[in-house]
Amino acid sequence: LSFSVIMDGLFEPVFLMKNSAVAETAEIIDTYIYEVGLVKARYSMATAVGVFKSTISLVFLLAANFLSKILMEDRKSIL
Repeated sequence: LSFSVIMDGLFEPVFLMKNSAVAETAEIIDTYIYEVGLVKARYSMATAVGVFKSTISLVFLLAANFLSKILMEDRKSIL
């Protein structure tokens, strides 16, 4: 179940350590959503990026669930 958390970028530490010197390399999806949505007031773009991030997390979760079911069936047949 924790496989879907791979898209979680740990917003707070990155946001707090981000400055103009490392802004380009420290950009993650969460800080991009914050900057576009709240700083630049482009709410629709920030929402679209957030929905995209959630969709990718859902795909990861479903793939991990599918793989775990396949592996559990193989394990049951061995036992």
